[in-house]
Amino acid sequence: MNKQKPILRSDGRYQMYVTAGGKRNYVYGHSEEEVKRKRAALARKFAKNPPKPVIKKKPPKKTVIQEEQEPDSIAFVDFGLYYIERFKRQSVSAATYKQYVSMMYKYLNCGIPMNKLTIDDVQNMINALPLTSLRDKVFTLLVQILKKAYALDYLKKHMADLIEKGKTAQENLDALRIEDQERLIRNLDLDSTFGKRVMFYLLTGARPAEMKNVVAIKKGYVHIVGTKTAHADRWVRISDAAMQLFENEPREFFTFDLKRFRQRLQKFVEQTCGIESYITIYTLRHTFATNLYYLKCPDKERAMYMGHTTTKTTNDFYTSLDPTITALDIKNIYGDLYPEY
Repeated sequence: MNKQKPILRSDGRYQMYVTAGGKRNYVYGHSEEEVKRKRAALARKFAKNPPKPVIKKKPPKKTVIQEEQEPDSIAFVDFGLYYIERFKRQSVSAATYKQYVSMMYKYLNCGIPMNKLTIDDVQNMINALPLTSLRDKVFTLLVQILKKAYALDYLKKHMADLIEKGKTAQENLDALRIEDQERLIRNLDLDSTFGKRVMFYLLTGARPAEMKNVVAIKKGYVHIVGTKTAHADRWVRISDAAMQLFENEPREFFTFDLKRFRQRLQKFVEQTCGIESYITIYTLRHTFATNLYYLKCPDKERAMYMGHTTTKTTNDFYTSLDPTITALDIKNIYGDLYPEY
């Protein structure tokens, strides 16, 4: 390991890192002794279980299908890539195009020739997907591919009407697992704008578009003017450490391209943190509600901070409980970034 000294950050905490898996893994502490202990513990952890190296994915090769090519020589995944390239690329953004290609390689990578494809083969691809909004997106793309394949005579049966998506869990039912929170916070750079924005959502439970409605940060509270209900106009309590993190940010910090932020968030959690779950801003909002439960925040306060009219909504739809998790587990990850309740 490289010799290094603790760095004093602008938020008053000390910072060190351990290089493992081809990247730096940061730890933070409120004193030099604390951050050194955390760094030593992390180094021991990596020594026992080294993380997988971060490998940049090579761009997929383009697939070209000749119009006269016979269906028995075309694999489903190749036809799907052909469909995306020929029929979708000109009508979607570059980011969406890349997302479609990624879906093909990751979730619809079926090598069965088109003329031998069965309904069971197609349904199995859907059944293997997680019960999240990701299933909706992949299913929609799959149906489009099957319809085009039928129209072009690559399929003799109209399979698009014969497959079932199945019931998906509501996206907002899932908070981040405790181990995924630890990975996320460990890799999050709180000196960066992106890192601070992710932390803002985790510490306030704001809805995706509500950051632009932040009108004040003072005296340990964030004032958010929401638009969903009358209760959406609310003051959310934050800690002194969180105050230092956000209070001096310019107005531009709260106004940004949500679509690009969502894309960067998913790329960050997958490629940097090694988290396989599909994560959105609503995942962070649910994590906030759940963490406040573990931290013993009263139900009425939690509902108020979430902008809910009743505690039932907060408890039944926004709180994912694990009886093995305690307030200490949350504090070990976030330090003093959450307030005391």
